[in-house]
Amino acid sequence: MVRLYESPGRAGAGHLGPGFPVCRAEVTDLLERRLHEGDLAFGLRPFQILSGVCARSDYLRPTPLSPM
Repeated sequence: MVRLYESPGRAGAGHLGPGFPVCRAEVTDLLERRLHEGDLAFGLRPFQILSGVCARSDYLRPTPLSPM
């Protein structure tokens, strides 16, 4: 999760590009209400706070240890 804050008081736009394969991405507001899903492109109003959330597609769940 990444929080974004527009501090200069001007509207703007951007895109987050994680350095790993992503299977799910969404942009949420401060209360974590989904604004859109599918990519991490966003527009910011003055002083707005957004969150970018993504899930890795290459993440391997750890396997339980086998007894010896």
